[in-house]
Order: sequence, then structure tokens, then C-alpha cells
Amino acid sequence: SGVSTGGVASSANASDADMAEGNRPSTLIICGRCDAFACGQLVALSEHRAVVSARLWNVDPFARGVGSSLRANRAERLKDRLQGMYESLAVGGNIDDDNAENNGEGGYRVNLATSTILGHYATRMRDQKTYVVKNP
Repeated sequence: SGVSTGGVASSANASDADMAEGNRPSTLIICGRCDAFACGQLVALSEHRAVVSARLWNVDPFARGVGSSLRANRAERLKDRLQGMYESLAVGGNIDDDNAENNGEGGYRVNLATSTILGHYATRMRDQKTYVVKNP
């Protein structure tokens, strides 16, 4: 007994690895070229999926409330972390001297990818002297 995937019945001699269990929606996207037009279509598809999902779940995807305040708090903490990294570099220190476990103010944890990106920006800011260290 084969499972039908996408309206096409699977063959009787197909292995279990070749069959899908069903009732699991997925989207397979195949594009010949990854140019600006194709990328725009991917963005449009993503936005469409978000709006349709929000409609099905009866959620307002454009509501400003808890999510926006959480983003603002996180952005403020990341900005403080970036300033700390920059100030450490400006006085000749090392970014990792700040805190080896990537903890920000108040024990706020920053993952390795975020810490790496912030370190990159702090180094560029120092090299370009685009930011002034605040006097204590």
C-alpha cells in the first residue's frame, strides 16, 4: 500500500525511504537562476505564506505590542554590547577580554553568531573611527 504524494501514487515496490507519510505540507522550489527576479518571488512567497498563516490562526501579523517591545529591548542590549566591544578595542584591548562566555549586561546571553557579527562591526568602527568613545 503506497502513499500518494502530491497526487502521484507511489509504486508498489518503493522502499519506506521513498515514501512520504503524508499530512505534512511542504514547499519545493526549483529555480533555474538565482537572480533578482527569482529572489523577489521568494520574498513574495514568504510574505504571502506569513499573511495566509496569520489569517488561518486569526492573528494580526502587523500588531504592535509585546513583540515590538521585546525587539526594542533586545536591540538596546545589543547596542550596549557593541559599544562595550568598541570601547574595549579603542583602548587596545581584545573583544574577548570583555567576557569570555558572551554574556552581556545583566547576564544576557549572546550566541556565537551574534557575538561574531558584533565583533566584526566593532572592529570596522574602530578602523574607520566612525564612533566616539564616551568619556566616563
